[in-house]
Amino acid sequence: MKLTVDASIAVKWLVAEPLREEARRLLAHRLHLHAPEILLSEFANTIWKKARRGEIEDPQPYFDELANLSGIVTLHPGSALVDRAARLAVEIDHPVYDCLYLACAEETAATLITADKRFANKVAGRLPTVDVRYLGAPGVPDEITAAATALIIGRGKVERLSVAYEFLAATHESVVGALRAGNDLPPLLTPVHQDLILESPSFKRLVDMIAGLSDEERVDLLALGWLGAGLLDGDWRRSFEHASEMAGSVDHGYVAEYGRHWRAGYARVARLHACEQPPADSSAIPMPPTAAASAATSAPLQTISPAAEHPASSSSVWRTMAVARGCRSTTGSCAISPG
Repeated sequence: MKLTVDASIAVKWLVAEPLREEARRLLAHRLHLHAPEILLSEFANTIWKKARRGEIEDPQPYFDELANLSGIVTLHPGSALVDRAARLAVEIDHPVYDCLYLACAEETAATLITADKRFANKVAGRLPTVDVRYLGAPGVPDEITAAATALIIGRGKVERLSVAYEFLAATHESVVGALRAGNDLPPLLTPVHQDLILESPSFKRLVDMIAGLSDEERVDLLALGWLGAGLLDGDWRRSFEHASEMAGSVDHGYVAEYGRHWRAGYARVARLHACEQPPADSSAIPMPPTAAASAATSAPLQTISPAAEHPASSSSVWRTMAVARGCRSTTGSCAISPG
C-alpha cells in the first residue's frame, strides 16, 4: 500500500510526543511511504525548534538520522510538484508548503497521513482527488495496522499447502504405525526412522512448495502457523511481526512443522478482520479498518536501542518493524486507498 506522510509524522518516529506509537506503525515494511523533498527541511526545522524550546537536549542525533530517511520514504523533487501545489494552495487558501504534500499524494495516488489536525480538517472534503487522514482520528491507526499486516498469500495456496502437509502427516503415521505393532504406547523414532520421513516424497514435496513461495508469502505462512497454534498469545500482529523477523533465518522444514495449524490460522485472521473469504485464486485477504492493533511501548530517542527493539533490523532507528527491505505491498482492501 502507498501512503504519503508529512513532517508531523516523521518527527514522531523519533521524538516522544503524542501519537508517536501510532506514527511508528507506518514504518511497517509492507507500507510504501512517499513525501516531497521538503520533508527533510521541515523535519530539521522542527527539531531545531524543539531544541530551542528546550524540549530536547541535543538535536544532533536527530539531524544524523536525516541521512536514513531517504531509505524509508521515497522523496519526490519539489520541482515536479510545485506547480500543482501552487494551484491547490489557491484553491483551498492554504500555504504552498503543505500543499506540496497534497500534490505528492495526488501524484502517487496515495492517502496522505498527517498528525496536523487543523490541516486535515481544513482539507477534508474539499479535494476529491486527495484522501487526507488525521493520524489521531478514530480508526485510522487500526486501518494502518490492518494494511501493514494484510496477507499476501492467497487462500488457494494455503489450502494446497495444507493438503500437502496432510500427505506428510499420513507418511508419519504410517511409519509410527509400523513401529507401534499393537503397542498402545507411542514408539520412539530413531534417527533412521526420522530419515524415512524426512526423505519421503511427501516431505520433499511440501518443502519444495514452501521454497517456491515468495519471501512475503513465507512470512505469512510462518505467522499463520504460529497463530493457528495459539503461540504469541494468539495475537496476529505479534505473530506477523515476529515472523517478519525470523522468516529469513529458519529453514523450510521448520515452517512445515506448523502445517497442521495453517488452516486454523487463516480462519482466525479472517474472523479477526471480519471479512469474507476471498476467491480461491485471490492473492491477498482484504483487511478492513476493523482490525485490532496492539499498542507498542514508546520510548524517547535516548533509550532507543535498534538491536533491542528489533534483533534482525539494520542499525537505523527509523524502522522498528521493517526487516525484509525489498518486500512488495499488499493489495488488501482497506478504507485507506490501496496502492
